[in-house]
Amino acid sequence: MAATRIVALQRRGFTLVELLVTIAIIGILASLGFAGLGRAKRKAQLTECLSNLRQQGIALSSFVQSHNVFPYYIPPPGSRRTEHRTMWASAIAEGSPGGLLLERGAEEKKGMFKCPAARFPTDLPAGDGFACYGYNAFGLSGATGEGGFGLGGFVENMATGPRPVREDEVTRPGEMMAIGDGVKGNSTYLNDGLAVFTRTAEPNTRADASQRITKLHGGKLAVVFADGHTEPLSIAGLFSETSVQWLSKWNRDGQAHSERLN
Repeated sequence: MAATRIVALQRRGFTLVELLVTIAIIGILASLGFAGLGRAKRKAQLTECLSNLRQQGIALSSFVQSHNVFPYYIPPPGSRRTEHRTMWASAIAEGSPGGLLLERGAEEKKGMFKCPAARFPTDLPAGDGFACYGYNAFGLSGATGEGGFGLGGFVENMATGPRPVREDEVTRPGEMMAIGDGVKGNSTYLNDGLAVFTRTAEPNTRADASQRITKLHGGKLAVVFADGHTEPLSIAGLFSETSVQWLSKWNRDGQAHSERLN
C-alpha cells in the first residue's frame, strides 16, 4: 500500500493553478531584474555623462585661464579673436570639438561631446544635427529672447557687438552652470539636441521633446559649473522652479532675474 501511494505521488504533476502561479512568480522576478538592470544602466550612463562634462569643464577652465574670458557662443561676424574659433565647443577643444553634433546613424560615436544616453531622434528633419551638450550662453532668457546674463557674450554697445565675458564677471563660479545636456525650455515645453543649455520664456518653436528628455537620465540632467564641478540636477528644478536658489544658477551675476519669467 505504501509503495502504491509513493508511485501515485510521483506521477502527480502541476495543476493549472500551480502552473499559473509559478509563471506569475517567474514573471515578477524577471520584471524586477529588468528594472534593476535598467536603473543600473541609467546610473552608469549618467556617471559617464558627468565624466564628459568634467572634461569639458577642465577644457573650459583652461581656455579661461589662457585668455581671461569665457568663449563666445558663436563669435560675432568680423571678430578678430581667432582663439574663439567658430563656436564655444571648438574653442575649448582647440579647434577640434570631437563631433559636437551627433549624426543620424552614428549612435556609437565616443568622445567628451557624446552623451552615452543620447539617441538621434527620429522626428528631426534629414540633414539636421543633434548636439548632446549645450553652453549656458544666455542665462535666463525672457519671452522676446533677451539674455545677457550667460557666458556666451556681453552686449555693451549694440554698434560694436558683444564682447566676451570676463572671468571676474562671474560672481559665484561654484553656483553658476556653464555647460549641460543640450536642452532649452521651461515648465511648458522642453527641446533637446541644441548646442545651448538655457531656460527661456520664449514660446515653443519646434516639436516637443519633453518625454525623450525626461527619460535621458531618469528625470535629471548632467551639468558642469563655471568652477569645474559637476552635478546631476532635476529637470523640474532647472525648468519649473521659481525660487532664487534655482533661477540664480543660470546667471553670471548670481541674481534670479525672475522678471524674465513673465
